[in-house]
Amino acid sequence: MGEEHFLNIEQIIPTKNVEEFMIGIADKALDEIEGVTEEKNRHKVRREFWTKVIRAIATKTSLFQNVSPGTHSWIGAGSDVRGVGFNFVAGRAYGRAELYIDRGDKEENKFIFDQLYAKKESIETAFDRTLTWEKLEDRRACRIKCEMPGNIYDPDQWPTLIEFMTDAMVRMENTFKERLADINRQLEKRERASLAPTIL
Repeated sequence: MGEEHFLNIEQIIPTKNVEEFMIGIADKALDEIEGVTEEKNRHKVRREFWTKVIRAIATKTSLFQNVSPGTHSWIGAGSDVRGVGFNFVAGRAYGRAELYIDRGDKEENKFIFDQLYAKKESIETAFDRTLTWEKLEDRRACRIKCEMPGNIYDPDQWPTLIEFMTDAMVRMENTFKERLADINRQLEKRERASLAPTIL
């Protein structure tokens, strides 16, 4: 009962390991702070870029009049067809205007894409340049895009990117709007037919 016991703390956690552990924690915290700062900077740049894009497109069409600049790599406007949108997308490697098709149903998405692709030649003639057609077989959605190389994190590239993207978007709207309305009517007919009662 009167015995005294001494414990050497270095035997439990060697000093060298504690030091390495503490340095590791400090490095991780620094990485997280840098990551958050980088993300904030990315968001700031995107918001500024989209603000300029929205101002520029407003002089050419009212398509994006109800769209606010965000912090994502894309902004979109409706086409009057559910699940089909006119999107601007931009990042470190490209800027583009696209028609993005995702109604939540892969079969319907592919149907819309196929209807448009069947008129590819006349669509590209109306658009007045080549489009990239991505059916994305392994995914639910599809897209049709007009893209150029560019980096939105280099503000010197903004004027060229914005001019290209807004011009392409006006062409997209003019080229696809009526064609999409026709396809929408076909989809509505199909839906009505599927809901009609079967007469025996």
